[in-house]
Amino acid sequence: MTSATSKLCVLALGTTLLSACAGGIDVPVEDESHPTPRGIYLPIAPSGDSSQSERSIAAAITPAGTPPLVVFLQRNGGTYTAGSDDSSRNVSSVVAGQNRASATIPPFEGSAAQWTSIVACVREQFARFNVEITDVEPTAGPYIESLFGGDGTELGFGQGTGGVAPIDPQGCRVIRGAVVYNFTRVLGGDARVICEVATQEIAHAMSLDHEYLCKDPMTYLTGCGQKTLQDVNAQCGEYSARACICGRASQNSVQILLQKLGPRELAPPATPPGTVTPPGTVTPPTGPDTVAPMVTIDGPAEGAYGAPNSLISVTASATDAVGVGSLELYWAFTGAVLPCTNTVPGVTCIKASNNAKATWTFRVGSGDRRFLVRARDAAGNLGATPERLIHLAPPPGGTPPGTVTPPPTTPPPSQPTPPAGPTIASVSPPGGSAFQRGDTLEVRATVTASGGVGQVRLLWTAPAGTTPFAMADLGGGEYGIDIQVSSAATPGARSFQIEALDGAGRQTRSPALSVDVQ
Repeated sequence: MTSATSKLCVLALGTTLLSACAGGIDVPVEDESHPTPRGIYLPIAPSGDSSQSERSIAAAITPAGTPPLVVFLQRNGGTYTAGSDDSSRNVSSVVAGQNRASATIPPFEGSAAQWTSIVACVREQFARFNVEITDVEPTAGPYIESLFGGDGTELGFGQGTGGVAPIDPQGCRVIRGAVVYNFTRVLGGDARVICEVATQEIAHAMSLDHEYLCKDPMTYLTGCGQKTLQDVNAQCGEYSARACICGRASQNSVQILLQKLGPRELAPPATPPGTVTPPGTVTPPTGPDTVAPMVTIDGPAEGAYGAPNSLISVTASATDAVGVGSLELYWAFTGAVLPCTNTVPGVTCIKASNNAKATWTFRVGSGDRRFLVRARDAAGNLGATPERLIHLAPPPGGTPPGTVTPPPTTPPPSQPTPPAGPTIASVSPPGGSAFQRGDTLEVRATVTASGGVGQVRLLWTAPAGTTPFAMADLGGGEYGIDIQVSSAATPGARSFQIEALDGAGRQTRSPALSVDVQ
């Protein structure tokens, strides 16, 4: 593939790839013209706005004892709908990024022997990390689903694309419900090649960039034999070096995945070597414990509404025939796994002495949130609740039953008027502007704040939904981002807002402006 870069941020609308950058970091805009099939990635952002606390828990190091992240290798094909990634419901951000309502991927056409080799190879690639590779569909999320089949045209990609995956280029979170694609009709019948492309696409969803190092499967470079994830500080890039995503100075595939996922943990034997059973000990008639704990979410209720930009609490309970070992909350918006250990900054958790009940409290932003709770017993059996959806927004038509209740607080005797948030003095282009397909929209805003501007974002609404993008600081209070309208974009209305936060997290949004793509 070839690559180009943009000095500000570019969003190619209606094309085969969305690409964005912030703060002067260049991110490639790729095409599919190179004869060697390689994987690509689509930068995505979660729907809704996050709080500083949510951003912090997304960046937290995976604590010891966390159950492995499941990666499901899927060869049977299927239909996937557009939306924020949720593999358990066949919802894919790649489909949304391609401006499609749905896409159907045909099954893998290779032999059983090829498939066995692919599965074994992918397991070997991720063997040192806290990852479980399986080709049996999990019964409870979250899990990354890696599809094998098709040639990419099902999603609107040109011939020669080996695979595609979502990636978070700003927060570098693990997209734990991601759907990634490996186009095996393009890759051919070499199981090793398919394995290396699959490793790259899976690792994109784990935040790894393309790497300018031939021996690593994250590379585009060829001619150096088989590739494995390398414990080397390498430059990022495709066919030349460039800056890495998320402001990383370099990329070390092994160390980043160890930080994001943790090392693989081997379960201890049921009876440690050398253990002597005391005389007269009665051995229970039952065999090994193979029954997972039962878990329920006590609150908030399914579909509940909660105040945006506030503290919320999630409470869950578990039961087990032998005893509950641990409870953990999976917060899908950031892909964070939160144990009840009070080791994650910004998250407090209170649990019962027998580990059978836990309450997590932390600050959230706005928008929809999905989550579930998992429990593990001493034997390592894992139980999980179904995924639950809540809305961090004012309820329509009053306060319905099941409203999220924030943790109790004692207000001070007097509440001074909080200082105002940032001021958005001007925005361009003006509402009602018209643009031709192929044009570049230069979006600019003048923003000031008494305590300093923390972040300025463009909230761009296209037919596929609203996506936030960081705007670059151009100096003198001016912030900017360039939007390139593809020549193949769908004509019609677009709208945008400017969102600004000051150093204290206070937020201001400009009125929504409409522009017309002709």
